[in-house]
Amino acid sequence: MSAPQRSFSGRGSGKGKGSGKGSFAGGGKGGKSGKEGRGFGGKGKGTRKGKGKGGEGKGNGPPEVRHTGFSRISKQDEDALESSLGFENFTEGEDRVGWLMNISTTSLEDKETGTVLSAINCYFMCQDGDTFKAHVKFFPYFYVAVKDNAESEIEAYLRRKYEGKIAETAVVPKEDLDLKNHLSGLQRPYLKISFYNVQDLMEVRKEIHPIVARNVARSKAGNSGAGSERGTVRLEDYLDSIVDIREYDVPYHVRFEIDTGVRCAMWYTVKAKGDTAVLERRKDMLGFAEVRVCAFDIETSKLPLQFPNAATDHVMMISYMLDKQGYLIVNREYVGEDIDDFEYTPKPEFQGPFIVWNEPDERSLLRRWFDHMQEAKPGIYVTYNGDWFDWPFIEQRAEVHGMDMYQEVGFRWDKKAGEVRSNSALHLDALCWVKRDSYLPQGSQGLKAVTKAKLGYDPLEVDPEDMVRLAWETPQMMASYSVSDAVCTYYLYMKYVHPFILSLSMIIPMSPDEVLRKGSGTLCEALLMVEAYEKNIICPNKYVSPKEKMHGGKLLESETYIGGHVECLHSGIYRADLPCQFRLKRRMLPVAPYALEHRRMLPVAPYALEHRRMLPVAPYALEHRRMKQCRRGSKMHVALLCIFGGFH
Repeated sequence: MSAPQRSFSGRGSGKGKGSGKGSFAGGGKGGKSGKEGRGFGGKGKGTRKGKGKGGEGKGNGPPEVRHTGFSRISKQDEDALESSLGFENFTEGEDRVGWLMNISTTSLEDKETGTVLSAINCYFMCQDGDTFKAHVKFFPYFYVAVKDNAESEIEAYLRRKYEGKIAETAVVPKEDLDLKNHLSGLQRPYLKISFYNVQDLMEVRKEIHPIVARNVARSKAGNSGAGSERGTVRLEDYLDSIVDIREYDVPYHVRFEIDTGVRCAMWYTVKAKGDTAVLERRKDMLGFAEVRVCAFDIETSKLPLQFPNAATDHVMMISYMLDKQGYLIVNREYVGEDIDDFEYTPKPEFQGPFIVWNEPDERSLLRRWFDHMQEAKPGIYVTYNGDWFDWPFIEQRAEVHGMDMYQEVGFRWDKKAGEVRSNSALHLDALCWVKRDSYLPQGSQGLKAVTKAKLGYDPLEVDPEDMVRLAWETPQMMASYSVSDAVCTYYLYMKYVHPFILSLSMIIPMSPDEVLRKGSGTLCEALLMVEAYEKNIICPNKYVSPKEKMHGGKLLESETYIGGHVECLHSGIYRADLPCQFRLKRRMLPVAPYALEHRRMLPVAPYALEHRRMLPVAPYALEHRRMKQCRRGSKMHVALLCIFGGFH
């Protein structure tokens, strides 16, 4: 997965002399004669410490890095935060039935050995609206291909070299599409190497991958290696036998869903087995759970002819729809007067009753919104371009007032990925659906244009340069404008995005967040991996284009598509046949084979039923079309009349 692939600097002191820097997430390497230490630090913002054999390490990275491992304290903090958000950890008690809403990766500490294990957090919603989470342990793995039937030797060598990192090994026969005779049913043995956690997998893969590349290059050059002499086995002999590595880049949570068959948006019976859980699919329950949906939009101040800046500007209004009930929170520092409750209903089917809270300043406005979200505990947050504007703006303004958005509602902004995500709740940005699945042109993907095209009404519009002035002079009009965005965002999501994305999540091995944001090519690739796993086919490695590319006489570092994008297929069920009316007469069946061979005889078929003896004459009549010396009334004469229009 993307998070564990990143590495962050850490410091560690090992056994031996000296100290050194490493690039592992947590403890780094020791000195020249010291041992390498493994730590598991790095959680969002701030500094976390992780202890390993080599000492202590510090990591400071983006939110995803926390999935590679938690110190014990940070794991307790995570459980406490998610418990406050309504997701108690289910470790004991009677079986529970829940609708799988979201998944995320985490790590656990084995109580007996102290080993850090990778696991999956599964977040469920019950039929009564209650929520909980459960841990499911799963070993990450990849496949290694070796030559000369040396699987046993390589297995023993790897387990000896990477002791403490490799959990399991097994030789698995797989169908390899790279084999020239794979259609004959021939299978190739692969060595499946499972690890305790994703960090161990990444470290071992980092060492094996260059060895495979070297062996492949040597094989193409026609040099298979020098081999051993006098029966001795050298280290190089083991390394030279590793000729391929497969499925090493499959994200951990995708690997879990593919192998276990678990999918989001489905119902499961959850059985607690200590620090892990067992999921059993409930095939008799097909509908979606009634998740609380909150669609919100903010209005901010700004300087003339400039884009809003979270460092200096403020939040004027927050409007949101929560299960068809609207709310508006007003910052009276920018609004001229108190606003009473009102209703904004653009169409009868899009009801919008709004409750208004007038707050004295921005801090009170944010505090009111956070408190309401903690009380309501929505399972899905919906925005329109919230990944880049609404959420980041709220996060920065909350920091100004001494509040942490992650501690309040569980969301934080990953600036590098350009996404706002939470482990438990979902954030579905409707703009992602518009760009990929709405089939609207590039210039018609704004919220106003989408509302007109998809919901069938014209929303209110206000010039951004006039918003601050109108908020003070005509606050009621600005209030109506603010809530109009929340209303159209909510009903756009409920009508189009909600059923579409959750339905895809039932077949694609990803969380709904990823199903919404990933490209159509990535989603198709995930489905192909599912089919490959079910058919016992080893997935081929991704194609890597050669680096040596020239453009305009200059060397290119990378070559990409210029000015193109992937068009998504029109979804739906289409007929592959043309409707037509026909009748089948049993009397026609004996004539059908002959008529198919001589299609020009089709008009003769009804007459042939009455004069079946004329059938042998028909081919002769077809070959002699101009023959007219036929005795009137003869069989030949009848055939010619039938074939050339004489029969009516």
